[in-house]
Amino acid sequence: MDKVEATKAMGGYVIIGSALSCFIDHDLPKTLDKAKEYIIKGDAWYVTDIVGERVLGEALVHYFNETLSILETFSKETNPWAKRSVGVAVHYFAKRVREAQEKVWSLLGLLSPYFEERDTRIVKGIGWGLKTLGRYYPNLLVDFLKSQKGREPSHLLIKKALTYLSPEKKTEIKALWG
Repeated sequence: MDKVEATKAMGGYVIIGSALSCFIDHDLPKTLDKAKEYIIKGDAWYVTDIVGERVLGEALVHYFNETLSILETFSKETNPWAKRSVGVAVHYFAKRVREAQEKVWSLLGLLSPYFEERDTRIVKGIGWGLKTLGRYYPNLLVDFLKSQKGREPSHLLIKKALTYLSPEKKTEIKALWG
């Protein structure tokens, strides 16, 4: 995989993500650590999104609790792409899993530390996760957003989070931040 990564070709990261996902069942912590390594080395949004969905998101779907605890450590990373990957993983989970309100509430808690983030690279990934949660779990997203009153999110984060909400819910949430 290192040779494929060295080419820096966008398609190479699809191969890397697909290959790494084969190891999720065998050694989850090492697989997620390796995914993070490639995300950081790749140093681009598309690397984060490709590897984040295929590895981190897939791990979240199949090994929720263990993956959640590993993803919590990503918020302590200094690398913006590692932080962005958390939102990407949440996005993937939300597309694949239904009727999981408790898990979704845990994922919203996972995204909470990023709520006041200003780095656009990170905000776009976290916003993507919130947006997709809003598509499939709009009431939970609205409850989460209301619980964040008093914090100062970026305009972009709120814009992304509101994407799939009803016009009434959008108005209600926008009123929280003027």
